[in-house]
Amino acid sequence: MDNVNLMAQKEKVFFAGCLKSLLLSDGKIEENEVTDLHELTEKLVFNSFDSYLEKFENRVKTVETFWEMAENITDDDVQDLIITSLHDLQLKDHIPGFHNGKLLEELESMWT
Repeated sequence: MDNVNLMAQKEKVFFAGCLKSLLLSDGKIEENEVTDLHELTEKLVFNSFDSYLEKFENRVKTVETFWEMAENITDDDVQDLIITSLHDLQLKDHIPGFHNGKLLEELESMWT
């Protein structure tokens, strides 16, 4: 899958939240991270990223809610796209694994 528009709404909402969580994992967002996020959302045709992020922020107020949403992402292609995108963004922006490694590790563990 190379187009976010093929995802269901709940999947887009969760994906938007994952991207923000990754960028915030080290406590700050650098300008190059924002640029890389825009490039990724363009590549994946995720034109409505901001509106889905807003929906995520309105729905997810606890860590438990985040993981409940993750459990509801059952499509293998969607899971793969989310994990691959998070890894790519992490590597591209040199985001330390210490801060976000647990997120990626737990998502991969849950979905495999």
